[in-house]
Amino acid sequence: MIDTRGGEITPEKDATLRSIPIAVRNEIEQAGAKFSLERINAAHIESVGSLEEEGLSLRVFNSFLEDFAVTRVRLSSAQRVCLHWPKEAAAVKIVLLVDGQINLSVGEHAVAIDRERLNMVYSNNATTEIYSISGDIDFVIIKLSKAFIKTLIPQTEHDLFEKEPHFKSFFKSGYKLTLKISELISQVLDYKCPEYLKRIHLQSKITELFFQLMLNYTAERESSQELPIHVEKQMYEAKKQILENIKNPHTLKTLARIIGTNEYELKRNFKQLFGITVFGYINDIRMQRAQKYLKNTQLTIAQIADKIGYKNPQHFSTAFKKSIGSTPSAYRFENSK
Repeated sequence: MIDTRGGEITPEKDATLRSIPIAVRNEIEQAGAKFSLERINAAHIESVGSLEEEGLSLRVFNSFLEDFAVTRVRLSSAQRVCLHWPKEAAAVKIVLLVDGQINLSVGEHAVAIDRERLNMVYSNNATTEIYSISGDIDFVIIKLSKAFIKTLIPQTEHDLFEKEPHFKSFFKSGYKLTLKISELISQVLDYKCPEYLKRIHLQSKITELFFQLMLNYTAERESSQELPIHVEKQMYEAKKQILENIKNPHTLKTLARIIGTNEYELKRNFKQLFGITVFGYINDIRMQRAQKYLKNTQLTIAQIADKIGYKNPQHFSTAFKKSIGSTPSAYRFENSK
Protein backbone atom coordinates (compact mmCIF):
# COMPACT_ATOMS: atom_id res chain seq x y z
CA MET A 1 0.00 0.00 0.00
CA ILE A 2 1.36 3.48 -0.89
CA ASP A 3 0.63 6.51 1.27
CA THR A 4 0.03 9.36 -1.18
CA ARG A 5 -0.79 12.95 -0.33
CA GLY A 6 -4.33 12.20 -1.49
CA GLY A 7 -4.69 9.21 0.84
CA GLU A 8 -3.90 5.51 0.74
CA ILE A 9 -4.77 3.56 -2.38
CA THR A 10 -5.23 -0.18 -2.07
CA PRO A 11 -5.00 -2.76 -4.86
CA GLU A 12 -8.28 -3.44 -6.62
CA LYS A 13 -10.39 -6.50 -5.88
CA ASP A 14 -13.25 -6.16 -8.35
CA ALA A 15 -14.69 -9.41 -9.67
CA THR A 16 -16.37 -7.61 -12.59
CA LEU A 17 -13.05 -6.55 -14.12
CA ARG A 18 -11.98 -8.25 -17.34
CA SER A 19 -8.56 -9.79 -16.60
CA ILE A 20 -6.05 -10.14 -19.46
CA PRO A 21 -2.58 -11.69 -18.92
CA ILE A 22 0.36 -10.21 -20.81
CA ALA A 23 3.34 -12.48 -21.36
CA VAL A 24 6.91 -11.25 -21.50
CA ARG A 25 9.34 -10.81 -24.39
CA ASN A 26 8.36 -12.57 -27.62
CA GLU A 27 5.91 -14.95 -25.95
CA ILE A 28 3.17 -12.39 -26.40
CA GLU A 29 1.08 -14.75 -28.52
CA GLN A 30 0.71 -17.01 -25.48
CA ALA A 31 -1.12 -14.33 -23.50
CA GLY A 32 -4.51 -15.60 -24.64
CA ALA A 33 -6.11 -17.90 -27.18
CA LYS A 34 -7.18 -14.98 -29.36
CA PHE A 35 -4.05 -12.87 -28.82
CA SER A 36 -2.30 -12.65 -32.18
CA LEU A 37 1.29 -11.72 -32.92
CA GLU A 38 1.13 -9.09 -35.66
CA ARG A 39 4.84 -8.59 -36.13
CA ILE A 40 8.19 -9.49 -34.65
CA ASN A 41 11.40 -8.43 -36.32
CA ALA A 42 14.17 -10.82 -37.27
CA ALA A 43 16.37 -9.99 -34.29
CA HIS A 44 13.44 -10.40 -31.86
CA ILE A 45 14.09 -6.87 -30.63
CA GLU A 46 10.56 -5.64 -31.35
CA SER A 47 7.08 -7.15 -31.51
CA VAL A 48 3.50 -5.99 -31.86
CA GLY A 49 0.59 -8.07 -30.54
CA SER A 50 -3.16 -7.44 -30.63
CA LEU A 51 -6.37 -8.73 -29.12
CA GLU A 52 -9.62 -7.87 -30.86
CA GLU A 53 -13.00 -8.81 -29.39
CA GLU A 54 -16.45 -7.26 -29.29
CA GLY A 55 -16.16 -4.12 -27.20
CA LEU A 56 -12.41 -4.51 -26.74
CA SER A 57 -9.33 -3.58 -28.75
CA LEU A 58 -5.85 -4.08 -27.30
CA ARG A 59 -2.43 -3.54 -28.90
CA VAL A 60 0.88 -4.18 -27.16
CA PHE A 61 4.15 -2.84 -28.59
CA ASN A 62 7.39 -4.27 -27.17
CA SER A 63 11.06 -3.45 -27.58
CA PHE A 64 13.50 -5.89 -25.96
CA LEU A 65 17.10 -5.71 -24.86
CA GLU A 66 19.02 -7.95 -22.50
CA ASP A 67 18.60 -5.47 -19.66
CA PHE A 68 15.64 -3.39 -20.85
CA ALA A 69 12.07 -3.82 -21.98
CA VAL A 70 9.93 -1.00 -23.36
CA THR A 71 6.23 -1.80 -23.52
CA ARG A 72 3.50 0.49 -24.84
CA VAL A 73 -0.12 -0.52 -24.41
CA ARG A 74 -3.15 0.98 -26.13
CA LEU A 75 -6.53 -0.28 -24.96
CA SER A 76 -10.09 0.59 -25.89
CA SER A 77 -12.73 -1.26 -23.91
CA ALA A 78 -16.41 -0.97 -23.05
CA GLN A 79 -15.68 -2.38 -19.59
CA ARG A 80 -12.91 -1.92 -17.06
CA VAL A 81 -9.90 -4.14 -17.62
CA CYS A 82 -7.00 -5.47 -15.55
CA LEU A 83 -3.81 -6.16 -17.52
CA HIS A 84 -1.35 -8.25 -15.57
CA TRP A 85 2.22 -9.40 -16.05
CA PRO A 86 3.63 -12.48 -14.28
CA LYS A 87 6.10 -12.32 -11.39
CA GLU A 88 9.46 -11.08 -12.60
CA ALA A 89 13.01 -10.83 -11.33
CA ALA A 90 14.13 -7.66 -9.54
CA ALA A 91 13.75 -4.60 -11.76
CA VAL A 92 12.96 -0.90 -11.80
CA LYS A 93 9.85 0.09 -13.76
CA ILE A 94 9.21 3.58 -15.10
CA VAL A 95 5.48 4.01 -15.77
CA LEU A 96 4.09 6.85 -17.87
CA LEU A 97 0.42 7.49 -18.64
CA VAL A 98 -0.09 8.98 -22.11
CA ASP A 99 -3.90 9.05 -22.13
CA GLY A 100 -6.84 7.92 -19.99
CA GLN A 101 -6.89 6.94 -16.32
CA ILE A 102 -5.20 3.93 -14.74
CA ASN A 103 -4.06 2.51 -11.40
CA LEU A 104 -0.75 0.70 -11.07
CA SER A 105 -0.45 -2.29 -8.75
CA VAL A 106 2.84 -4.02 -7.94
CA GLY A 107 2.34 -6.94 -5.58
CA GLU A 108 0.37 -5.53 -2.64
CA HIS A 109 1.22 -1.93 -3.47
CA ALA A 110 -0.88 0.36 -5.66
CA VAL A 111 -0.90 4.01 -6.72
CA ALA A 112 -2.93 6.16 -9.10
CA ILE A 113 -1.02 7.39 -12.17
CA ASP A 114 -1.30 11.04 -13.19
CA ARG A 115 -0.81 12.10 -16.82
CA GLU A 116 1.36 15.04 -15.72
CA ARG A 117 3.65 12.79 -13.68
CA LEU A 118 5.48 9.52 -14.13
CA ASN A 119 6.15 6.94 -11.46
CA MET A 120 9.25 4.86 -10.90
CA VAL A 121 9.11 1.76 -8.70
CA TYR A 122 11.40 -1.12 -7.81
CA SER A 123 9.93 -4.60 -7.32
CA ASN A 124 11.28 -8.08 -6.78
CA ASN A 125 9.33 -11.26 -7.55
CA ALA A 126 6.01 -9.40 -7.76
CA THR A 127 3.21 -9.30 -10.31
CA THR A 128 2.51 -6.03 -12.11
CA GLU A 129 -1.09 -5.03 -12.82
CA ILE A 130 -2.64 -2.07 -14.60
CA TYR A 131 -6.30 -1.28 -13.93
CA SER A 132 -8.13 0.85 -16.47
CA ILE A 133 -10.33 3.57 -14.99
CA SER A 134 -11.54 5.07 -18.28
CA GLY A 135 -12.55 3.22 -21.44
CA ASP A 136 -9.51 4.19 -23.54
CA ILE A 137 -6.00 4.10 -22.10
CA ASP A 138 -2.48 4.51 -23.47
CA PHE A 139 0.54 3.94 -21.23
CA VAL A 140 4.22 3.01 -21.29
CA ILE A 141 6.29 0.79 -18.99
CA ILE A 142 10.09 0.95 -19.25
CA LYS A 143 11.79 -1.84 -17.30
CA LEU A 144 15.45 -1.87 -16.22
CA SER A 145 16.91 -5.01 -14.67
CA LYS A 146 18.54 -4.81 -11.25
CA ALA A 147 21.66 -6.42 -12.73
CA PHE A 148 22.03 -3.55 -15.19
CA ILE A 149 21.43 -0.87 -12.55
CA LYS A 150 24.15 -2.40 -10.39
CA THR A 151 26.61 -1.95 -13.28
CA LEU A 152 25.72 1.77 -13.32
CA ILE A 153 25.63 2.33 -9.56
CA PRO A 154 27.77 0.00 -7.43
CA GLN A 155 25.77 -1.49 -4.56
CA THR A 156 28.23 -0.05 -2.03
CA GLU A 157 27.32 3.47 -3.15
CA HIS A 158 23.54 3.37 -2.76
CA ASP A 159 20.72 1.80 -0.76
CA LEU A 160 18.16 1.48 -3.56
CA PHE A 161 17.39 -2.17 -2.89
CA GLU A 162 18.64 -2.86 0.64
CA LYS A 163 16.11 -1.24 2.96
CA GLU A 164 13.04 -2.34 0.99
CA PRO A 165 14.03 -5.62 -0.70
CA HIS A 166 10.62 -6.31 -2.30
CA PHE A 167 9.19 -2.91 -3.19
CA LYS A 168 10.24 0.72 -3.37
CA SER A 169 8.49 3.81 -4.74
CA PHE A 170 10.99 6.48 -5.72
CA PHE A 171 8.57 9.41 -6.00
CA LYS A 172 5.88 9.53 -3.33
CA SER A 173 3.45 11.57 -5.44
CA GLY A 174 4.94 10.80 -8.84
CA TYR A 175 7.51 12.85 -10.72
CA LYS A 176 6.45 15.96 -12.58
CA LEU A 177 7.39 15.71 -16.25
CA THR A 178 9.95 18.28 -17.33
CA LEU A 179 10.83 19.23 -20.88
CA LYS A 180 14.06 17.22 -20.64
CA ILE A 181 12.29 14.06 -19.38
CA SER A 182 9.51 14.44 -21.97
CA GLU A 183 12.06 14.70 -24.77
CA LEU A 184 13.92 11.60 -23.58
CA ILE A 185 10.70 9.58 -23.43
CA SER A 186 9.77 10.76 -26.93
CA GLN A 187 13.17 9.64 -28.20
CA VAL A 188 12.70 6.21 -26.60
CA LEU A 189 9.23 5.75 -28.11
CA ASP A 190 9.70 7.37 -31.51
CA TYR A 191 13.28 6.81 -32.54
CA LYS A 192 14.49 7.41 -36.09
CA CYS A 193 17.76 5.61 -36.73
CA PRO A 194 19.11 2.74 -38.82
CA GLU A 195 18.05 -0.73 -37.69
CA TYR A 196 21.55 -1.73 -36.60
CA LEU A 197 21.77 1.29 -34.26
CA LYS A 198 18.48 0.74 -32.42
CA ARG A 199 20.04 -1.19 -29.55
CA ILE A 200 22.60 1.56 -28.95
CA HIS A 201 19.96 4.27 -29.24
CA LEU A 202 17.55 2.64 -26.78
CA GLN A 203 20.26 1.80 -24.29
CA SER A 204 21.70 5.32 -24.32
CA LYS A 205 18.34 7.10 -24.03
CA ILE A 206 16.95 4.81 -21.32
CA THR A 207 20.19 5.12 -19.36
CA GLU A 208 20.01 8.91 -19.62
CA LEU A 209 16.33 8.84 -18.58
CA PHE A 210 17.17 6.76 -15.51
CA PHE A 211 20.09 9.09 -14.72
CA GLN A 212 17.85 12.18 -14.83
CA LEU A 213 15.22 10.54 -12.64
CA MET A 214 17.82 9.42 -10.11
CA LEU A 215 19.23 12.96 -9.94
CA ASN A 216 15.78 14.25 -9.09
CA TYR A 217 15.11 11.39 -6.66
CA THR A 218 18.32 12.26 -4.81
CA ALA A 219 17.42 15.96 -4.70
CA GLU A 220 13.89 15.15 -3.51
CA ARG A 221 15.20 12.86 -0.78
CA GLU A 222 17.62 15.53 0.44
CA SER A 223 14.78 18.05 0.73
CA SER A 224 12.12 15.59 1.88
CA GLN A 225 10.31 17.95 4.23
CA GLU A 226 6.78 18.16 2.87
CA LEU A 227 4.95 21.42 2.36
CA PRO A 228 1.74 22.08 4.29
CA ILE A 229 -1.40 21.22 2.31
CA HIS A 230 -2.51 24.86 2.04
CA VAL A 231 0.91 25.80 0.59
CA GLU A 232 0.69 22.95 -1.95
CA LYS A 233 -2.72 24.30 -3.00
CA GLN A 234 -1.18 27.74 -3.49
CA MET A 235 1.55 26.28 -5.70
CA TYR A 236 -0.94 24.31 -7.82
CA GLU A 237 -2.95 27.53 -8.20
CA ALA A 238 0.25 29.29 -9.31
CA LYS A 239 0.78 26.58 -11.91
CA LYS A 240 -2.82 26.97 -13.08
CA GLN A 241 -2.36 30.73 -13.43
CA ILE A 242 0.80 30.19 -15.47
CA LEU A 243 -0.93 27.74 -17.83
CA GLU A 244 -3.89 30.07 -18.32
CA ASN A 245 -1.73 33.12 -18.97
CA ILE A 246 1.25 31.65 -20.80
CA LYS A 247 1.03 34.25 -23.58
CA ASN A 248 1.19 37.12 -21.08
CA PRO A 249 2.57 35.68 -17.83
CA HIS A 250 2.07 37.50 -14.53
CA THR A 251 5.10 39.00 -12.86
CA LEU A 252 6.30 37.09 -9.78
CA LYS A 253 4.93 39.87 -7.59
CA THR A 254 1.49 39.71 -9.21
CA LEU A 255 1.40 35.90 -9.23
CA ALA A 256 2.36 35.79 -5.54
CA ARG A 257 -0.40 38.28 -4.70
CA ILE A 258 -3.01 36.29 -6.64
CA ILE A 259 -2.28 33.05 -4.75
CA GLY A 260 -1.90 34.76 -1.36
CA THR A 261 1.82 34.64 -0.64
CA ASN A 262 4.99 36.66 -1.28
CA GLU A 263 7.65 36.41 -4.00
CA TYR A 264 10.21 34.65 -1.82
CA GLU A 265 7.78 31.95 -0.64
CA LEU A 266 6.43 31.52 -4.17
CA LYS A 267 9.89 30.93 -5.65
CA ARG A 268 11.07 28.64 -2.82
CA ASN A 269 7.91 26.52 -2.49
CA PHE A 270 7.31 26.21 -6.24
CA LYS A 271 10.84 24.86 -6.74
CA GLN A 272 10.52 22.48 -3.76
CA LEU A 273 7.18 21.03 -4.88
CA PHE A 274 7.75 20.79 -8.63
CA GLY A 275 11.53 20.59 -8.88
CA ILE A 276 11.71 23.56 -11.24
CA THR A 277 11.69 27.35 -10.94
CA VAL A 278 8.68 29.44 -11.93
CA PHE A 279 10.52 30.85 -14.93
CA GLY A 280 11.84 27.40 -15.82
CA TYR A 281 8.29 26.05 -15.80
CA ILE A 282 7.05 28.92 -17.99
CA ASN A 283 9.84 28.18 -20.46
CA ASP A 284 9.08 24.43 -20.45
CA ILE A 285 5.39 25.02 -21.17
CA ARG A 286 6.19 27.47 -23.95
CA MET A 287 8.64 25.08 -25.58
CA GLN A 288 6.24 22.11 -25.26
CA ARG A 289 3.48 24.11 -26.97
CA ALA A 290 5.89 25.33 -29.62
CA GLN A 291 6.87 21.73 -30.39
CA LYS A 292 3.21 20.77 -30.82
CA TYR A 293 2.55 23.73 -33.13
CA LEU A 294 5.64 22.94 -35.20
CA LYS A 295 4.69 19.27 -35.51
CA ASN A 296 0.94 19.56 -36.01
CA THR A 297 0.19 22.92 -37.66
CA GLN A 298 1.31 25.04 -40.58
CA LEU A 299 1.60 28.20 -38.47
CA THR A 300 4.61 30.38 -39.29
CA ILE A 301 7.46 30.74 -36.81
CA ALA A 302 6.30 34.30 -36.08
CA GLN A 303 2.72 33.13 -35.42
CA ILE A 304 3.91 30.40 -33.06
CA ALA A 305 6.16 32.88 -31.25
CA ASP A 306 3.19 35.19 -30.75
CA LYS A 307 0.89 32.39 -29.51
CA ILE A 308 3.29 31.40 -26.74
CA GLY A 309 4.16 34.92 -25.64
CA TYR A 310 7.20 36.05 -27.62
CA LYS A 311 6.90 39.47 -29.23
CA ASN A 312 10.14 38.95 -31.15
CA PRO A 313 10.33 35.76 -33.30
CA GLN A 314 14.15 35.86 -33.13
CA HIS A 315 14.04 35.74 -29.33
CA PHE A 316 11.73 32.73 -29.61
CA SER A 317 14.09 30.97 -32.05
CA THR A 318 17.06 31.59 -29.74
CA ALA A 319 15.17 30.25 -26.70
CA PHE A 320 13.91 27.23 -28.66
CA LYS A 321 17.39 26.27 -29.86
CA LYS A 322 18.79 26.66 -26.35
CA SER A 323 16.08 24.36 -24.90
CA ILE A 324 15.63 21.79 -27.69
CA GLY A 325 18.98 21.87 -29.43
CA SER A 326 17.76 22.87 -32.90
CA THR A 327 16.07 25.86 -34.50
CA PRO A 328 12.26 25.85 -34.92
CA SER A 329 12.63 25.42 -38.70
CA ALA A 330 15.03 22.51 -38.32
CA TYR A 331 12.82 20.88 -35.70
CA ARG A 332 9.78 21.15 -37.99
CA PHE A 333 11.73 19.65 -40.89
CA GLU A 334 13.09 16.76 -38.77
CA ASN A 335 9.60 15.87 -37.52
CA SER A 336 7.92 16.07 -40.92
CA LYS A 337 9.83 13.12 -42.40
